[in-house]
Amino acid sequence: MDYLLLTEQQLQKRFDLLPDNLKEAISSENNIEIIRRICRDHHLVDEEKLLIIEQLIGLIFLGFVSSVEFSQEISENLYLN
Repeated sequence: MDYLLLTEQQLQKRFDLLPDNLKEAISSENNIEIIRRICRDHHLVDEEKLLIIEQLIGLIFLGFVSSVEFSQEISENLYLN
């Protein structure tokens, strides 16, 4: 899926529909740091790649990417084998 085609309005609409606990989880600095730590532990230290991972996780929360598609999306977007 080409996520660049998603508009700010589409993202905001999905975000607004989320329960409060998921809204908090998406923007939690603690969760962002956990994601970054996991990436570093797996030798993903490039800032651009970290941002892609964070965005993909956000798209899972918003329902644009399923957890089943996540590994394929990581491979395709980070150019991993």
